[in-house]
Amino acid sequence: MSINLKQLFSFSLISFCVISGTIDAQAGMLTTPGNVKEIKRLSIPVDSGKLKTVPLVKAGNSEGKPASPVINPADHRWLAYKGESLQSLIVRWAGYVGYQVVWDAPYDYPIKASFELTGNFPGVIKQLFDEFGDAERPMKIDIYNQQKLIHVGSL
Repeated sequence: MSINLKQLFSFSLISFCVISGTIDAQAGMLTTPGNVKEIKRLSIPVDSGKLKTVPLVKAGNSEGKPASPVINPADHRWLAYKGESLQSLIVRWAGYVGYQVVWDAPYDYPIKASFELTGNFPGVIKQLFDEFGDAERPMKIDIYNQQKLIHVGSL
């Protein structure tokens, strides 16, 4: 392997490690936090005529069943920030998992303190709205998992 390819491979590996957060600064790979030791930039010509589009395929096992997720969704952390509204919070969280939100309630509630919930998305949404169940103006929530839709209305 020529020196240029070795440098390119090292640079790519270091870039990947920096992005994924796996470089240990004590290993001497970083001169100061966030600075990678100087590496010469290489220019590699790319023939775009040889690139092909490959269709996405869902991973599965030999029985044709979908593979289990690498990260357990029950361990996901959901953060809410002081100052945002309940509606904007639900829309933000829904966007992370591909859900749509239909907000038919004529009112909204402010989030008065930052907090964190842990669990899967539908469970966390139910838990969150249970907390607002004793509110002056409670809301009704319907979660349609197959359609990836959340409907919020007034009681």
